[in-house]
Amino acid sequence: MKQVEILTTFSGYPDDTVASETTYVAGAKPKLQDAFADLIIKKGLAREIVDHPARAANVKSESAP
Repeated sequence: MKQVEILTTFSGYPDDTVASETTYVAGAKPKLQDAFADLIIKKGLAREIVDHPARAANVKSESAP
């Protein structure tokens, strides 16, 4: 599963059947099956949201006077 942000409102068929027709609204951030997510990203309809792990703060410990 990939989380994407929808860039343009469109109707799609996430499992390639007419019964699965879904309208995706610009700004929505659904989690989708990889193959469908890759397809709509390639078509420019969405972009993948990638979670970046928080970086540890670069903190120097100072000795007490």
